[in-house]
Amino acid sequence: MTESNTNLQFLRILALYRQLPRSPEPYISIDQLENCLHFGSRKTLQRDLELLKKSLATGKIEKIASKGRAPAQYRLSANAIIERFSPELALSLVMANSFLEQHLPPYAYCKVSGLFESAEKQLEKHTHLKEWSSRIRFIYEGYCQQHYELAPEYMIELLYQAMMDEHSWVKIQYQREYDNDIVDYVIRPHGMINRGRKQFIIAHKIETNTSILRTFCLHRIRDVQPAQEKLSVNIDSFEIYQAIEDQEHEWALFDREVLRVKLRCEQALYAILEESELGNMIKLGNVGVNGYFYVLTDVLITETVLNWLVEKAHQVRVMYPEKLADILKKRIQQAVDLYADNDFEDNFLLEDDLEIEYDSNDLEEIHKISSISKMPTSRRTALDKSRLTVTNMQAEGD
Repeated sequence: MTESNTNLQFLRILALYRQLPRSPEPYISIDQLENCLHFGSRKTLQRDLELLKKSLATGKIEKIASKGRAPAQYRLSANAIIERFSPELALSLVMANSFLEQHLPPYAYCKVSGLFESAEKQLEKHTHLKEWSSRIRFIYEGYCQQHYELAPEYMIELLYQAMMDEHSWVKIQYQREYDNDIVDYVIRPHGMINRGRKQFIIAHKIETNTSILRTFCLHRIRDVQPAQEKLSVNIDSFEIYQAIEDQEHEWALFDREVLRVKLRCEQALYAILEESELGNMIKLGNVGVNGYFYVLTDVLITETVLNWLVEKAHQVRVMYPEKLADILKKRIQQAVDLYADNDFEDNFLLEDDLEIEYDSNDLEEIHKISSISKMPTSRRTALDKSRLTVTNMQAEGD
């Protein structure tokens, strides 16, 4: 085969690869492929399909055989990739999958999941190690690790579709954080901020015939509907960057005024504040003989900062401003008062208050409880499989 013929065949295979739909998209018939690609003959097209099959790094060409007058149909499997990934690219995609699987809406993730599957398979070939999806994980911080649903899927899909169409606006019902009122906004989504467990839509909202760049917490959006708004909005990357830098996505005290704050901290916090600065730190003093050091910082008092000061109240004291110290005193006193009141009614149900009926299919397993309880903790997970049916959820006397 001459060089020109080889190049021509390569171009045909590449065109065929681009033309074939990818699962879960519908199949395409060989008649349609012929009309789209103009390869000259069906025999050439079938030969190129076989060559493409052999050229794939992962995945396959899925086929529905011809039946009667119905022609054969083809499509790529979800993980069919012709490119050979380098180990670094494959590892990067596996890492991205761990994050995006938790945040992309299902309608979008199902269309790209095959790419991540291919990356994992190629990484296994490079390293001779398996289960890379279990080796690379992004876990939420906090007291619970389970994923929770941010919003109904149809709402997330509408927001993402509007984000990718520069002319699309949507009407949302939004529950405001500071007063919990539900209000209507017409917004033009531009992007997304992922911060811990929360996702924020960066969007322009219409307010008295003008548009203002704001962020909206995804789990506070109660409804999304298409809007017919035709207002044109120009936005550049600096505006989005500035919105993130100003922490516009997070609720803040004092009308979002940046305060100069002085803190007295115990020695145990020195390394933490060295590694993770609190606001725009002006001075981090040395630890004195009394075991304390002082911090001077300019900081926006967001919900996160306030919660950190409350959490570390046994190790940090706000020296000034007084208005911030007063808020912390009030919160701490509320906690003290809550625990000081011993005369409260306990309406919570304990295990002893429940009447439990055991599934007859589980009796043999349940009889093993006494022996299982003596096992190491790692072996006690069998107990979690006991299917217990709670039939009476009221305590005696209710």
